[in-house]
Amino acid sequence: MPLATILNNRITDKKYFVVHGGIADRIDLEFVQVKLDRTKFKQIHRENIKNEHEAYETKLVCDFLWSDPIRSENGKTKTGCFFNSNRNLGSFFGEDVTKDFCERHGFNCIIRSHQVRAKGYSEDHHKCITVFSASHYCDGHNYGAVLKFTPDGHKPKPHRYKTKTGDISDDTFLKTQNLMKRFKILIQKNESEFQKRFEKYDKENTGWIKSTQWAQVLSNFFNEEISVEQLSVLKSFLCECNLDKDLVNYRTMFKQKIGDEKRGKFFDKNTKEVIENLFYLIDRNNDKRISINDAKEALKIVNERLGGTHLFHNAHEFIKLMDKNQDNIIDLDDFKKTFLQDQEVIQSTNEL
Repeated sequence: MPLATILNNRITDKKYFVVHGGIADRIDLEFVQVKLDRTKFKQIHRENIKNEHEAYETKLVCDFLWSDPIRSENGKTKTGCFFNSNRNLGSFFGEDVTKDFCERHGFNCIIRSHQVRAKGYSEDHHKCITVFSASHYCDGHNYGAVLKFTPDGHKPKPHRYKTKTGDISDDTFLKTQNLMKRFKILIQKNESEFQKRFEKYDKENTGWIKSTQWAQVLSNFFNEEISVEQLSVLKSFLCECNLDKDLVNYRTMFKQKIGDEKRGKFFDKNTKEVIENLFYLIDRNNDKRISINDAKEALKIVNERLGGTHLFHNAHEFIKLMDKNQDNIIDLDDFKKTFLQDQEVIQSTNEL
């Protein structure tokens, strides 16, 4: 099996570098292609390295297999290249490293895998795409994805899927933007209890803890009805995250109380992605449409778990607000337009 592959699209005259993990700032592709003996690296044992030459070759292999891109955070592009402390192998590489690598070797894009993505893929840098083909990874709820190369396409187009039908009873609590907002209200109403639990892990009183610790606190509070895996998908929606170090700032969940924000401010730059992900979660048939039965089952479980009555008092009201073309079925366009454009719904959620 090769360490990496160069993919040439003769129709579009595009060239792609395909690799499992990633790159680093000192990758010498000519050396890798001509001089590196791939067959001697059946396993990586750093303690068995005998000289500088072996150390250099080992680092090249580790960078290809174990590196991860540094993703933008809060709209800020991160740069540079440094040791991947999360894996204790490979490197973290920034958008500047990706750009330089592609320009030096004439690549239009780096395509890599190595990290699970909620919707099966992500554009980590302008010229770096992550595509993860295994859906329901580790019993989670992520989509798998593949990339399609078309003659007229400037970039490969992602196609995502699930290999088995999701169970709505596992996912409905996380289905729509309104439910997400109710979920955040519930957390904020129990702020003092959550703060005490989070502070047990925050030894230096910085507000930052590991994402697994954050998710476990929430899962335990809800008697594990919401799994750690489900919460991990939602962490960037609920609070500020440091993806490079896999940390979350739990204090940011309580900074802005729901209901205090101005109309429209709640719908930040991540909302479109969140809405799209939640649509596919509620779509238990994976047919890209939400039926009345889907809505009924969703609202039933939400009311049981939250107590009281949801904003949309019954499935028909839910459909009425969402169903722009009045066919009793909600498609993805209906779903997104309602949350992003329908001022009636936005006003209703602000009044919760």
